[in-house]
Formats: sequence, structure tokens, C-alpha cells
Amino acid sequence: AMGQVLLNSRQQLPDVAEIERANREREHRIADASLREIRFNEDLQRLRDLDGQVDERLATLPPAEVTPELRAQVREQLERQRELLGQAQEANQAYLRLLGELDFAAQELLRTVNAYRDFLAQHLLWTRSAPPVMGLDAFTSVPRALTWLLSPAHWLQVGQVLLYEASGSPIFWITLVPLAWLLFRQGFYRRAILNGAERLRRVQTDSFRHTLAGLAYTLLLALGWPLLMADLGWRLEVSPAATAFTKGVGFALISVSSGFFSLRFFKLLCMPGGVADRHFRWTGSVLSLIRRILTWASALLVPIGFVVALLFADPNATFGLGLQRLSLIALMLGLTLFLARLIHPTQGVLQNYLALHPEGWPNRLRLFWYFGILAIPLGLSALALAGFVYTAATLFGSLVKQLWLILILVILQQSILRWLGVTHRRLA
Repeated sequence: AMGQVLLNSRQQLPDVAEIERANREREHRIADASLREIRFNEDLQRLRDLDGQVDERLATLPPAEVTPELRAQVREQLERQRELLGQAQEANQAYLRLLGELDFAAQELLRTVNAYRDFLAQHLLWTRSAPPVMGLDAFTSVPRALTWLLSPAHWLQVGQVLLYEASGSPIFWITLVPLAWLLFRQGFYRRAILNGAERLRRVQTDSFRHTLAGLAYTLLLALGWPLLMADLGWRLEVSPAATAFTKGVGFALISVSSGFFSLRFFKLLCMPGGVADRHFRWTGSVLSLIRRILTWASALLVPIGFVVALLFADPNATFGLGLQRLSLIALMLGLTLFLARLIHPTQGVLQNYLALHPEGWPNRLRLFWYFGILAIPLGLSALALAGFVYTAATLFGSLVKQLWLILILVILQQSILRWLGVTHRRLA
């Protein structure tokens, strides 16, 4: 399919960041070579007057020691130096020309890659990247893809690359040690959140800075494991011993680490005695519901998301196309289940608000917006079945980002209300 060809060509495009990094290094080399050219010109300019240079070098000797033979030897050495400087200047000029030609070619390559990437961004999204599902034949490659995915030899490569990094890369330990300390301090961060909440009981000790501190400690508490996933994924990608499979695993770990962090952060935000409980004053039933939903969502969506990212990172995308599509649909159905439970009008987090405002438009239109929201991931699943796998994956990623943005705005809104409440209590 043309969409698969375009997708493969997109995956094989040179890394723009790597090209730009090489261009910056080349600029430094060009600057160094230009500086050497200036020095060569200065040295050759001085050596034009050989007699003057001979006199200058022999000026410190007593006149009795300056013999014609000595002057001849010094002049001979200066002539040799001038000859070598001329050769070095010619080599440096040739090097500068080659660097200039290479820089011009690299700039052209960068423009071409960016132009082709823009072209693919405009045309790839609505181009089929796989045949539509007309029956079970579309999933005949699933057993072979599962064998590839679960191959012990592949996962042995992951262990070997991590062992190679641990034994030979200082950066591995430079990044791992702070993460280990962050994980070791999780008990302290949890106690700090609970202790900070105790100060809210009295007006004299209540302050909005306790809320900011609680959010910061919650952030640190949630960061440990996702950062460890991202760090290990980074080392698996950039290691000199990396293979195609380990690079895919690294890409997948990095891809799901942000989603895992978001789920973990909002779950910790809603822990008993946490920020949502004591600072934002959310009801216990809502907090308990959110914790249950986020617990099973982390256990379900993160592993499926890892498989999806690993299969999309596979340069031979047609190999796991059936499993790729199947796992992507499973991820979308999991998100649908997550949203169905979270925003249910009578059993979700909005149940209290809708019960208090029975005549409001949100309650009157509850079936419309509820099923409308659920139709989005279900519609993306239909797109994947129709062959628009890349389109569905891209739009799904945008949908997830929008959901996290909404949750961030909720936290911001609750923080503003908390600040206004503290200010009002102090003025009363």
C-alpha cells in the first residue's frame, strides 16, 4: 500500500537533530580552520624577508659567534619552515573548501528532509497504511509477530545492552544514582504530604504555600519510576551495543513513561490525606473511585501502550502489522472503558455535581456528551480497522495529550480556588 511505503520512508528519514548537531560541530571546525589560515598568513608574511628574520634570530648572539656558516644554516632552516608552512596552508585551504562543500550539502539535505517530512505530514495522515480488515485474514501474522515479540533471544539482547552500559558507561551511573535516591526518598515525600495537610486545620497555620509544597512533593513522588523507565529506554536507544530490537524497546519505554507518570501523578494526588483530599476538599467517594480507575488503567493501558510503541518502532512495520493494529485497537478500547467509568453521569466523578444541578445543561445533555466522548476512541478504532492505522495512532496520541491537558487545567482551577479560599479565611 502507498501509505505503508510513505510510512516506511518516513521512518528511514535521517534524524534532523543529528544533522543539526553535525552542522554545529562543522561550524566549529570551519572556525578553527579559518583561524589557522590567519595564523599561516601571519607567519608567511614574516618569512618573506628572510634576511631580516636571520638577523632577528641571531641578534641575541655575540657578533664574534655569528659566522657566515651559521647565517647560512639559519637561512636554510627558515626557508624550510616557509616551505612547510606553505604546504600546511595549502592543505588547510583544501580542508576549508571541503568543509564548505560538505556544509552546503548538509544544509541542502536538511532542507530536503524537512520539506519531505512536511509533505508526509500533509499526505500521510489520511492515507491508508494497511489493508482494511475484511476478515480474520488481516490477523494471520499475529502468531508470528507474537513469536518475534516474546523471543527470549530478543529480551536477552536487552539484558546484554543494559549490562554493557552498566559496565562501561559512566553516564549510565550518573543518571541512575539520582533516580535511585529519588526512589529511596519516596517515604519521606509521602510523609511530607501528610504532615503538610495537618497544618491546614487551623487558620493560623494554613497557607497556600502548603498546597504548592504538597503538589511539589506529589510530583517528586510520582516521578521516580517513570524517570527510571525513560532513562533505561534512553540508554537502550543510544548504546553502542544497541540492536534494532533494543532500540525499539528503548523507544517504547520512553513513549509510555509520560503516560505512566500522568496516571501515577493523578493517583497520588487523590491518595488519602493527599492534595485532592485535604487541600482541594474532594469527597472521599470520588477519590476512592478515581484511585480504583487509575490503578487498573495503569495495569492495563501502560503494558498495551508499550507493545504498540514497540511495534510502531519496528522498521519492518509489515511484519507485525496484524498485532500492531490489534494492540492499537485494544489500547483504544481500554481508553474507552477508562473514560466510560470516569465520566459516567451517575457513577463517575461528575455524579455529585450533576445531582446538585439537575436542571443544568450538563445534566440535561448528559447522554449526548457522555456517548459523544466515548465515540471518539471508538471512532479511532474503526479507522484502524479501515486501514488508517497510522492516522488512528496519531489522532489517539493527540487525544491523550488533550485529556492530560484537561486534567492539568482542573488542577490549576482547584489551586486557584484553594488560594482564594485561604485569602478569604485570613480576611474574615
